[in-house]
Amino acid sequence: MRFAGGTTSLLGAYLATGPIAFTGGDATFNTASSIQASSLTLQAGTGTFNSPITAGSLNISGGSLTGTGNITVSGLTTWTGGQIAGSGSLLAAGGLELSGDGLKIFMAAR
Repeated sequence: MRFAGGTTSLLGAYLATGPIAFTGGDATFNTASSIQASSLTLQAGTGTFNSPITAGSLNISGGSLTGTGNITVSGLTTWTGGQIAGSGSLLAAGGLELSGDGLKIFMAAR
């Protein structure tokens, strides 16, 4: 699923298991169950996860990753830009690679 613009709120059941990508716009996940994604990519926009999410990989090059849900990444987490915020935890079980210009700021409890 790709979010390219606008504002989206996802409620109830979310059963997709493919990649989730943010290239613009804002999406908030308030789902009834945890989310499974083959990969999670943020290039622009805001991904708010108030439900737990497990992803095979995480790549953040812009935008904002936030929310109260815990994020577990089984593969590599790559962070070159953007912001990570929110009160949920981030477990980079496959390793964390920080690169690129600029500050990398963890906001709140993440």
